[in-house]
Amino acid sequence: MMNLDIQQAWCRHWVRERLDIKPSGSLVLLIVDAKSDGTGLTRKHRQAVGKLTTELRWHFSHPVFVLLSIVDGPLKNDSMSGIVDEHIHLENSTDLCGWVGAANSLLLLSSQALSEQAGPILDTLSEIAMALRKPCNRVCLDGPSDSVACLDWERLHQAPTESRLSDPRKASIDFVSATRMLEESLNAGKMHSETGEVTVMESGRRHGFRQAG
Repeated sequence: MMNLDIQQAWCRHWVRERLDIKPSGSLVLLIVDAKSDGTGLTRKHRQAVGKLTTELRWHFSHPVFVLLSIVDGPLKNDSMSGIVDEHIHLENSTDLCGWVGAANSLLLLSSQALSEQAGPILDTLSEIAMALRKPCNRVCLDGPSDSVACLDWERLHQAPTESRLSDPRKASIDFVSATRMLEESLNAGKMHSETGEVTVMESGRRHGFRQAG
């Protein structure tokens, strides 16, 4: 099995070549699940996302903001132009895992409260981010409170404490398992009618996933 550090170094090289990110730059990913209704983030979310990226520019060295819209078809709108540096549509788990492996920080965006309605893919991404020792915040754009005020600033730059206390030489997940978990979540809706819903924990057990720490 390839060493986790080597895998993530390859991911960083792949993304930085694609976007021409300087070595001193920070890759900040904003990820939204746009599969359910084909719209993803709407124009009413521009202000919230714009406030996030404006504030985050004070917390990173030369940040590059990439919005990843997870899709299984064309988006009905592309309203984040001028708010983020790049808006990329992804429909496969391999590329999604590569972007996560390359990121300096993750923000998982949802228009729903943090519940089952937020979508299984965001839950899976949160678990994988912890396993790969990636700082990760969940952001509800339609919540009653200020999305910027709800951010955990420590977790913008550091993985959760449980991960930091684990042996850094031991990977808590490998990219093959992470990709399979993402694939199951991406196909959760299709699988439901045939085999029943697969939860994140069930997926993790099936592929040997163990939480860091």
